[in-house]
Amino acid sequence: MKCNEAITFIHEYMDGDLDAQGRMDLRQHLVDCAACRQRMDQYTRTTALIRSMPRSPVPDYLVDSVMQALPGTRKRQVWTRWVRQHPAVTAAVLFIAVMLLSLVSMWDSDTRLMVKGDDLDQLIITKNQVIVPAGHVINGDLYVENGELVVEGQVNGNLVVVDGRLNLASTALISGEHSEINKAIDWLWFKMGEWVEAVTP
Repeated sequence: MKCNEAITFIHEYMDGDLDAQGRMDLRQHLVDCAACRQRMDQYTRTTALIRSMPRSPVPDYLVDSVMQALPGTRKRQVWTRWVRQHPAVTAAVLFIAVMLLSLVSMWDSDTRLMVKGDDLDQLIITKNQVIVPAGHVINGDLYVENGELVVEGQVNGNLVVVDGRLNLASTALISGEHSEINKAIDWLWFKMGEWVEAVTP
């Protein structure tokens, strides 16, 4: 907790409005910060001094005038307090939201044929078609985006076709799984899986 937050918490504590978590956070900050501890001590002594002073009678018209001049009660914004108390979670949620928006904006942004995998020299690649010829073996996964993948030979791995079409000939042999991703939500899950796999050690 920073000192400017602690000052807000001190005022709420003095007013009796600070919840249990806030009291615990403030207590921890006061243990670590001598300046705020001194400030809290001054507030406490000032409040005690004011309360110990003899009270003078106040005319009724003065009370009414003051009450009418006060601004309306401000509605307490619970979510801003939550955000202030959980900055790490807030930052993580914002990061995920930005990532999702970025990924969704990338969907359908590029229509060029993209081919990834091993043994690409075994493939026949035309304008928008990728062919695994009969009698040829691809060792590893094969990824094709924005095109048609025609498999006549053997693939020792997984096949993924994004925003395209997969055509398996009767001679095709696939040792792994094959999937076609043609919806934005499927593509989003696939990209998130790729991203998680890339950042996971």
